[in-house]
Amino acid sequence: MLDTVKNQLKHFYPQELVDALLDSYKDLVENFNRGKLRPSEVEGGRFCEAIIRMLQYKTTGTYTPIGTPIGNLDTEIGRLANLPKADFNESIRLHIPRTIRVVYDIRSKRDSVHLGNIDPNLMDATLILDCCKWVLAELFRMELQIPVDEAQKTINYLIKKKIPIIQDFDGFLMTLNPRLSARDRVLVLLYYRGKEGAAREELSLWLPPKMKNQLTINLHRLQHDKNFIHRVKNQVYITTAGEKFVEDNIPFA
Repeated sequence: MLDTVKNQLKHFYPQELVDALLDSYKDLVENFNRGKLRPSEVEGGRFCEAIIRMLQYKTTGTYTPIGTPIGNLDTEIGRLANLPKADFNESIRLHIPRTIRVVYDIRSKRDSVHLGNIDPNLMDATLILDCCKWVLAELFRMELQIPVDEAQKTINYLIKKKIPIIQDFDGFLMTLNPRLSARDRVLVLLYYRGKEGAAREELSLWLPPKMKNQLTINLHRLQHDKNFIHRVKNQVYITTAGEKFVEDNIPFA
């Protein structure tokens, strides 16, 4: 899915900026999933520096070269806010810059001030990741030149819920907790896919070989005994009851 984002954005922004943006985003997600919270906050800063340069390019046709300090962030945010409303939408002028300001403040100022013994790194890194997800999805949304259904799938992928026990290998989903039962693997896979759901064949492909023969009975029980899933022909979706069960009972780490 990130290849779709890259292919879309490179039509509107310099390749080096798109590469810098997506490299920092991938590192941000990977560090967060591995529990490396402070490095993920650093990548959030790199992500925002790429975004600022992209907004510069979008609004002026030029940008601060990579490797050269951007300068005063508030000055740049103020410049964007004062752009003509008729020429640039609110996401360019206000929403994305203000979201970046939040990320910068959390990254730069929070670590030196802790209340008692409460470590804010997890909640800070979570906020940074969610903000960066939103910014990337919004930037992608503004530059659409692909069919709406494909774009919607890509946006859903970008903003989907974080599940560190799922690793996505270009569409092949692997559950990383070997202690999970076949039933629980099916549920976390569907939870990860969200509204997109998954085909029965995909679920079978993603299960370990010894669990594949349990798929039919597990799908039957999850649908008819638990109401945790809903099936439409060959497609399987998790219900809100199934989502609550996953959140309450299956560890994500």
